[in-house]
Amino acid sequence: MKKKGMFFGSLITLLVVAFCIFSVSASWAQAPKFAQINLTDVSSKSAKVKVAVDQLLKMQSSGSPKMETLTAEAKKIEADLEKGKDTLKPADKEKLENDLTQKYQEMQSEQQSVRTKLAVQQQAIQAAIMTQIQQIIEKTAKEQGYGAVFLKETMIYSDGMPDLTEMVIKALDAAPPLDLGAK
Repeated sequence: MKKKGMFFGSLITLLVVAFCIFSVSASWAQAPKFAQINLTDVSSKSAKVKVAVDQLLKMQSSGSPKMETLTAEAKKIEADLEKGKDTLKPADKEKLENDLTQKYQEMQSEQQSVRTKLAVQQQAIQAAIMTQIQQIIEKTAKEQGYGAVFLKETMIYSDGMPDLTEMVIKALDAAPPLDLGAK
């Protein structure tokens, strides 16, 4: 009876070892494939990214209508001060100087507001583009059978690793346009 129990125990052990070897060799046969992508090239070569950057630059250069009005008002006060520097009464001169100081403060406040709005818009655009790029990378990797995609910019060595950059650029530019929310 003991021999029979040892035989079955050995048989079970042998089957477990055989199963483990088979599992390991099957997983080795299906080792994940790796690819790389150069995000710097995606950013610099994609037409969609260039449109977004141009839109941000246009927003920055357009300024604010309120800022233009404040600047014109400040210049008028400066001109009035200069024109009446010898003829203005001290009280009138002080009033104009206070008005000018107030305009400068309003201008600074408006500049800060515009900078904040631009920063928020820039972050929203960057997030939308990066989300779309990530989705395209994931889709491309799955379609091509890659288990992992690494950033080329952070690779130390990648001999023979396929580069998905051009595929991602083409897919990004072919994707529907982003709603960048700029007016």
